[in-house]
Amino acid sequence: MAKEIYLKPVKTRRGRPTEYVPVVEDRDVIDGKKVVTNTSKMIKEDPLMTMAFMKGGVDSIPAQELNGQMELINSDTIPAKFNGRENKDAELIKMGFKLGKLVDGDEMFRYCELPTGWKKERDENPLWTYILDENGNQRMSVFYSAAFYDREAFFNLIRRFFVASDFAADGSLDKQYMITDKANEDKPLLVTGFNCRQADYPDDDDGKRAYYRKCDAISDEMDAKMLTYFPNHKDPLAYWGKEGDDIIENSSLRG
Repeated sequence: MAKEIYLKPVKTRRGRPTEYVPVVEDRDVIDGKKVVTNTSKMIKEDPLMTMAFMKGGVDSIPAQELNGQMELINSDTIPAKFNGRENKDAELIKMGFKLGKLVDGDEMFRYCELPTGWKKERDENPLWTYILDENGNQRMSVFYSAAFYDREAFFNLIRRFFVASDFAADGSLDKQYMITDKANEDKPLLVTGFNCRQADYPDDDDGKRAYYRKCDAISDEMDAKMLTYFPNHKDPLAYWGKEGDDIIENSSLRG
């Protein structure tokens, strides 16, 4: 066992933690490396703990999820499963991850050493954690539900550029499209403006279909522009750093 600091909820609202205090506790260590607690196995080995969680009411599960998030951040592991069918080991190795074996007794996770300068960072939602590169860019999102009855973990690799959309702040379905730059999220590229306007079409089924066709056409145009500027945008290793910066600097992408 090893001493570890995590945040314990002391106040909740509608079943979600709102205030926390730091607590020092013993954490599991296997083969000299820090791992997360296998909450499902823990409950199976000690059924009385199920009763304790149920007695704790709605506060106990959010606390378990938060503790799982903090354990994950402080551990020497990442989820073994990618959120998809592909095996992403080759990409992870190219990014600089040093991949180890599956955790004994908990094959949901594997040992892993992050690339130099990279770190894990918690999200406000305790089910999500991000892995940031040396420049502070989110390069991997990690989902981990530590709730004993619904335990699950997987990761996604984050692309630098992708087409996104949002709706007008007035609550209408007026829609605009842009290319999001994850290295500069506050500076989207090729913003179309709200030129897919619901008010331009009759308020009937034919009008709604015409509105959606217009939005789809604009989205297709943005996909085509994405391929023109960033043909390898689906590769999570592509365009991070100077390569992507140069494309933006030498084009009219920022308008």
